Amino acid sequence: MKPLKLALLGSPVGHSISPQIFSRVFGGHGLEGSSYEARDVAPEDLQKTIMALREAGWTGANITIPHKRSVFELLDWADPICQRTGTTNCVDFAGDGKLHGFNTDYHGLQATLTKNMGASAPKRAVILGAGGTAATSLMILSRMALDSINIVARNEAA
Repeated sequence: MKPLKLALLGSPVGHSISPQIFSRVFGGHGLEGSSYEARDVAPEDLQKTIMALREAGWTGANITIPHKRSVFELLDWADPICQRTGTTNCVDFAGDGKLHGFNTDYHGLQATLTKNMGASAPKRAVILGAGGTAATSLMILSRMALDSINIVARNEAA
């Protein structure tokens, strides 16, 4: 298999341990030569950075704060979860020159809630923050039999 060349795009990302995690995953799965870099990208540089990575032959990128909503506008194709939430956390450069977006936050959060709540599901939920993951959380929680869902954010515009 061809080595993967992946990035984490966000701001800030200096604290991320994703490069160390992916390095171990690559080594344990026969993906020697693959790389994963955390890149601090200002909002005004997101499009330019993604296009440069794609043109340089990178495989794709994970997207984090503050870009999960804005990257959606750059996609040529988005999975149904991205389309419903307007958020994306994985971009595949696809080799066909197009940007394909995925929201894997949905599947991870849904699996975690299902596993840990079981029959003792709460009647209320609170979402802290109003960023990209909040939209995904709201989508999942709204499908549960809850009496209320509250969103607490730092500002009304969020």
